[in-house]
Amino acid sequence: MEISLADWGTIAGIAVGAIALGAVLFVTGRWVGGVNEHRNTVKDILAEMREDIKNILKRIPPSTVASESPLRLTDFGQDISEQLDAGTWAQRTAAELRDEVEGKQDFEVQDFCFTYVGEQSKPDDEQAARLAGSPTRTALTVNKC
Repeated sequence: MEISLADWGTIAGIAVGAIALGAVLFVTGRWVGGVNEHRNTVKDILAEMREDIKNILKRIPPSTVASESPLRLTDFGQDISEQLDAGTWAQRTAAELRDEVEGKQDFEVQDFCFTYVGEQSKPDDEQAARLAGSPTRTALTVNKC
C-alpha cells in the first residue's frame, strides 16, 4: 500500500492538530490549576479576615444604651448608672438646666444632653471617685463610661 503525497498532507495535518490540541489541553490544565490555587489562597485570606474581625468584635465592650429612640439604657448601662448614682446627678442637673431646654423638641433636648455631658459637665469629687472605681467592676475604661 502506497501513501500518496496528499495522504502525507492529511497525516501531517492530523499530527499537527493533535499536537496543537495537546498543547491547548496542557495550557488549559495549568491555567485551571492556577485558578484553583488562587481560589484557595483567597479562601484562606477571607477565613483569616473573618477570624480577625471576630477577635476585634470580642474586644468591643457591650453597649450601654439601646439603639431605639428615645434613648433607653441596656441592662449593662443600667448597672453602670446605678454604680455611678447617675439618677441623683441627672435630677440635680436637670433642675439647673431646665431653662435652657424649655420649649425644645424631644430630640433637641436629647442632643443638648449629649453635648452638655460630653463638653460641659465635669464630675465633682464624689462622682470622680465613683468613676474611678467603676471600671474595675465593669471592665470599661473611664472614657467609655
